[in-house]
Amino acid sequence: MKVSKQVFAGSKFFHLLLWLCHRNPHCTESVEKMNPPESVPLQGGNMYYPNTGQPPSVVQHTTVNIHREMPQDHFIWSLCCFLYSNPFCLGLAALITSVKARDRKVMGDIEGARAYGTTARTLNIISTVIFCLSVLITIIRRMLLKVPCALTKFC
Repeated sequence: MKVSKQVFAGSKFFHLLLWLCHRNPHCTESVEKMNPPESVPLQGGNMYYPNTGQPPSVVQHTTVNIHREMPQDHFIWSLCCFLYSNPFCLGLAALITSVKARDRKVMGDIEGARAYGTTARTLNIISTVIFCLSVLITIIRRMLLKVPCALTKFC
């Protein structure tokens, strides 16, 4: 039987198989036709605990994202938007969603509280931007038109 030693040059398992086939005259299977496996399981346990009789175990990693922070309800900001600047009733809508976010947080529904808090924040941002733009436009308009102020002492 002619066996090529270059086919399985890197595998210790197949070196052992070649040695056994050379020693056994009844070996009829050609070693050249066999494909080496990618991995060979250990017989007596796993790599870390040999001779335990247990099959090798596979280690799996799991990543869990835990939000430890409580969601914000933006109640004070919503109250200020409602009392001082309430364009298009956005301050009222922000105040209502802030109260809903606070209620959900008290009930223990963290995801619901986070959703209502995000909505309240968005409404507060829109309300604040509209208020700031209206104040800025009013100031620029007064400067360009030079409208006299009713209270000349304070203007």
